[in-house]
Formats: sequence, C-alpha cells, structure tokens
Amino acid sequence: MKHKLLKMNSRGVSHVIALMLIIVGAGIVGSYLLVASHASTTPPIAYYKVTNTSPLTETAATYDLATAQSTNLQNVSSGSLTPAMYSPDHAYLAWGRTVYVNGQSQTTVYVKNVSAGTKTAIQLPAGQYFDNFAPYIQWYPGSKKLAFVTTAYINNAYQSYLHTVGVGGSGLTTVGLVNASRISSLAVSGDAKSLVFADQYSSTSGDRGVYSIVPGSSPVAIKTADGCGMVRALRDGSNDVVYSCAIPGGVGIYRSTPGSSNATLVHSYPQDYTLNGVSYVINDMTPSPDGKTLAVLDHKYTDVDPSNCQLTVQLQISTMPIVQNGTLASLHNGAVSQPGGGCKGGGGGDSSLLQWSPDSSSLAFLKDQAFNQPAGSSLVLLNISAKTTKQLLPAPVGAISW
Repeated sequence: MKHKLLKMNSRGVSHVIALMLIIVGAGIVGSYLLVASHASTTPPIAYYKVTNTSPLTETAATYDLATAQSTNLQNVSSGSLTPAMYSPDHAYLAWGRTVYVNGQSQTTVYVKNVSAGTKTAIQLPAGQYFDNFAPYIQWYPGSKKLAFVTTAYINNAYQSYLHTVGVGGSGLTTVGLVNASRISSLAVSGDAKSLVFADQYSSTSGDRGVYSIVPGSSPVAIKTADGCGMVRALRDGSNDVVYSCAIPGGVGIYRSTPGSSNATLVHSYPQDYTLNGVSYVINDMTPSPDGKTLAVLDHKYTDVDPSNCQLTVQLQISTMPIVQNGTLASLHNGAVSQPGGGCKGGGGGDSSLLQWSPDSSSLAFLKDQAFNQPAGSSLVLLNISAKTTKQLLPAPVGAISW
C-alpha cells in the first residue's frame, strides 16, 4: 500500500489547529463532566482523615462533588473517631467516637439525619471501645438499624461485642460476645436476619474464619481458614456475602450463604514472592449496588532484587462478576513505584478504600501517596466506562463511604 503525503495550505493548517484545540478542549470538558455528571444526582462522599499536627487531629467529613467543598461532621484531637458510613438510602450517616475518662473508655455512636441536620448520640456501656481492628459501622437493609463491633480488654484478653441499635438510639442490644478474640469484619445479610463476621485474630487457629449469627442463637461457621476478612453483603435479592480468606500460596475471594458451609471460590490471587517474583495484596473490595459485580483494589508487588528485598508496587483496580471463577477485567493501573527494602506486603485491617457511586457509573478510591500508607492517601474518582481518573481531595484521606 502506498502512503500519500498530504500537503496543506495555511487554511488547512488553521483547520488542523482548530481541530486539535477542539480535541484538547473536549478532554478538559470530559474531566469536568467526570465530576459534574454526579453533582446533582449523588450524595457527597463521606471520608475520614488524620492530620499529623500537634496534637493529632481526626476528622469525619463529607465532600460535595457539586461544590468541591468539604463539611466536617466531627473534628477531635482527643480519643478516636471511626469513619462515617452512609445508610443504604443515604438518609443517615453514622460514626463512633471513643474518649478516655480517668483511664476508662467511653464510647458514643452518632447518627446524623442528613436532610434535617440533626444528630442522635447513643451511649455504649463503659469499658467498650472501637479499636483499629474493628470493622466500621454497618447498616441493615431499610436504613433503620445499625450493627457494629466494640472491644473490651477483660481478664488479660480481648473480647468482641456485636451490637445492634435503631437509628434513634432505641433497642440497643448485644447480639453476641466472642471471647479472647477480635472481630475484624462485619456485614448484615440481605434479609436482615443474620450478622456475618470474620474472626482472623483468634489465638486458636481452628476458630479463625467467617461466621454467621442470628440474634438469640450461636454463631455458625461459614468458612474455617486463616486470614479471613473483608466480609461484604450482596444486595442482589440473595442473602449471600463475599469475603476473602488465605489459600495455599495466595488469597481467595469466596461467596457464601449465611448458615451454610458451602463456599464458592470466585477468584484467587497469588500471594507468594517465589512465584515468578510477583505477589498481590487485596486492600479492599466492594460489590456494586445491584450485587452482581465486585470491584477489587489490590497492590501488585514485584521483586526487583530478591537478595535485598527490593520491590516495586503498583495499585490496580479490577472488576469481576460474582460467580464461580469470575473473569477479571482491569479498570485502572496506577504508576509503578519502588518503595525500597522490605519483603513483606501491605494489607490487613478492614478499610473502606473503594466505593461505588450509587448509579454504578464511577468508583471512588484512595490512592497511596506513600508506600502502604492508606491514611496518607488522596481521594480519586474513576469513571468506569471511560477509564479516566480525577483527584478530588489531596492526602491525607483514610476511609470513604458513598
């Protein structure tokens, strides 16, 4: 095939320049529309941050995409805060605060009515607190009831308490007590009958895994394994949950029904540096609003110099159908960074680093500014169809709800 050279006069050149300006302008407008398209249709993004000033300050706040402005829910320099979590209908935000008075913990759950601006304070029994291992507050379907976990240190052992309470503070109930352990993740089943939790810190390996509990009964094991966490309820008409657990040489994502020990493997990730020098750590995963698609945020670690434990790390966001052996589809690959020495990967905890927009068109996520430091992350918006990103807030942002 012969290639012809196109000769242009001054008018042709001006037309090309005009076309280039249109294309560049479209790109700028596209970035604007990435945010503006959500402005009138979605609620603000709730987020949590820690400011390393003296004294250290913790803040629960919301970010409005329409105005690009933040509004504080609570700002404290003593005690601790948990991130604010939206109710399913986005009518409420709930978070917790623990303070220490004469060495005794005092914990309060706050529930804010978003439209009215009013706030209800729910006082919990003295000695119980929200710790760094505990999952964030979870909501029941219907948005009228909450579930959460507190911890107490009694007789030289940690104990986790499962609580439920109405949005107005009525009916505070202790559903269950897990002795000598800590609950690391929590979800409420779609039929609102079961609480599903992960226990990955039990001193007895046979007790580690994922359990479901119906108030008034004993917990039932769904999956017995080490390293389980990130329990997420599906809102697809089923009562199923997804969660992660350690498997030989990696980590697996499973789907189960509360009360049943039948677990379906949705996807597995290698987590072994001897396997071609590559390992993956799942930092967060979240089901789409219709419960059919799972979005996963992970970090890919690659050995550069195994003898000195030099690694590179890359943030990745993917989606998959929540079915057996679901096919992974890549949405976003962050820039590769080299954090330096250290063979051990990140992860751990049950952080809320990845959230779907209510209309499923976008994902908000936290992008590390420093190696394995989610509290030092920026808030980024990812358009799923265009696969484009835009930073909404600079670091430090530590957890989000949308």
